[in-house]
Amino acid sequence: MLESIMCLAVAMYFEARSEPVEGQIAVGSVIMNRVQDDRWPDTVCDVVKQGRHWKGHPIRHQCQFTFYCDGLSDNPKNRQAFGQAVLLSLPLVLKMTPDPTGGSLFYHATYVQPQWAGTPTVTIGDHKFYATARTSEQSNRVAQRGNWKGEPLSSISGTMFNGEDIHSMRDHAQSRRER
Repeated sequence: MLESIMCLAVAMYFEARSEPVEGQIAVGSVIMNRVQDDRWPDTVCDVVKQGRHWKGHPIRHQCQFTFYCDGLSDNPKNRQAFGQAVLLSLPLVLKMTPDPTGGSLFYHATYVQPQWAGTPTVTIGDHKFYATARTSEQSNRVAQRGNWKGEPLSSISGTMFNGEDIHSMRDHAQSRRER
């Protein structure tokens, strides 16, 4: 359980530490919702580290969560913010925290408009949350290809953001973030 708490805390720290508490809990809730969904891995750490790997290492910019494979250190530097993420992670892992996202499995920052985004379930802070990430037509194509669990991320990589490729968006996010 400690490993799950730490993986969740690190993800919340890098994905949402500048958000209010509800925003941090919302990001953590998406991770926990994925753990419960058959299309994703079964553990918190596997969900957080999901992506393409080569020789046991993540391939740069080929992960579900940018911080995990952006080439920068994953060691939190802001002790106070990381301590808060750890404290918020425990009740999430124990399923004692209400989900403010309504069961969302996806989210993105409000400053981008990914092609997969439909109508958000809720907007909390600087993130929009979605129960589904695809239109019904796109959902059907994914369902026909089979289960998402283990599907190479390369099948969804490329240009995902109205005219901006995924690498430029990640570079923008990286420049906004202090490690």
